[in-house]
Amino acid sequence: MEPAKTISVVCPENVRAGYKNIPLAEFDPAVHVPFDRETGKPGLRADGPTVAEYVAAGYLASAYPPDGYASRSTDEEIAAAVAAQQDNGGANATVIDIPADWQTLHWKQRVALAEKLNGDAALSPDEGQTQGDAADAVIVAEVARRAG
Repeated sequence: MEPAKTISVVCPENVRAGYKNIPLAEFDPAVHVPFDRETGKPGLRADGPTVAEYVAAGYLASAYPPDGYASRSTDEEIAAAVAAQQDNGGANATVIDIPADWQTLHWKQRVALAEKLNGDAALSPDEGQTQGDAADAVIVAEVARRAG
């Protein structure tokens, strides 16, 4: 099971630690300042992937760098990776495996799979729709796209 996606942000009210964790979906760069727990200082984490590592892990280059991480690649490397994926019909350079029995996965695993298929973008369920239902819709659409 994949843990919930959170990001550490500066929290002056937390005198002892100096930060708090919030859900990634609630992160607003206009309001929150990222906090690097490794260094104990405000700012983006510097231990993230390069754009090549990010794409190799199955993510879209256009979503690089991941939330909360500083870029470790040059603008030219990022542009080249984005162009390579666009030349590939907009498809991810690494095809994300969808298990044949994906319907039997726990709903949290289906959400993680759907987010990865969406380039690590958080799901936005419609009103009255669960995260699991939103994930199922994304996965069904991708399976149909690959079959057709």
